[in-house]
Amino acid sequence: MGVSIAGAESNVAIGLARLGHEVRWVGAVGDDEAGELVLRTLRAEGVDVSAASRDSGAATGLALFEPRLPELTRVHHYRAGSAGSRITACAVAEAFSAARPKVLHLTGITPALSRTARSAACLALQLAAEHSMLVCLDVNYRSQLWSSGETAEVMREWAPKADVLIASDDELALCLRAPRPGRNWPRSARGCAEAPLGPLRVGPRRWPGPEGRPWGRRRTGLRPQVPHTLGPCLAMNTAAAPATTRSSSAARWPSPPPRQPARRATPTR
Repeated sequence: MGVSIAGAESNVAIGLARLGHEVRWVGAVGDDEAGELVLRTLRAEGVDVSAASRDSGAATGLALFEPRLPELTRVHHYRAGSAGSRITACAVAEAFSAARPKVLHLTGITPALSRTARSAACLALQLAAEHSMLVCLDVNYRSQLWSSGETAEVMREWAPKADVLIASDDELALCLRAPRPGRNWPRSARGCAEAPLGPLRVGPRRWPGPEGRPWGRRRTGLRPQVPHTLGPCLAMNTAAAPATTRSSSAARWPSPPPRQPARRATPTR
């Protein structure tokens, strides 16, 4: 069994730090070895964890990844009552007051953990709006943590406040308000172009969007591209847990790399 850290926000924080950006991680871990592993790993990757808190009354959350088939992995979450689920709005307020970031990254994992964590994330969105910060929202729906109805209630309130929305085709329906009478739900990202998501635009990857601006590339639904150089970033993550991890980056959405010319095989004797 391999032990590492995971967390949608942690992955983004690590990816941004590897690209040379200043990143602060806001979250809560237990006062245990698992929590120390989370903080030590993030610190080693160059992520600022000064805004992280330790909860001596709760354990660090745990997620087990069980590979069943090459393309099928079962995930078992043990996060109820974890330190991350007990994070408060005060921790978020302190993180914003310490240094004002320019980018806020949130996911749907945080509000799924508890009402306390949901309130903390809502405050982060409110402060981001007050300071004109760019908000990146990854829906990241997990049916093991909350129902689709609960997710839709939160995401339909949050999505219009986001500048960047990351969602798969099936997650987009959780972000859209009910269609007008006589209209059905969009079946794909292309059908969501007229969805009531405020300033967001949704479309297929790399196709020209409204006003000639390009669509985003990761999964579905990135709005017009942002500058490649970001200011200080704040990744709010209450769900970091020992597990397997992948590094990802939301720093830039570049064009696909140019194709390399095909090489011909040289026969040998």
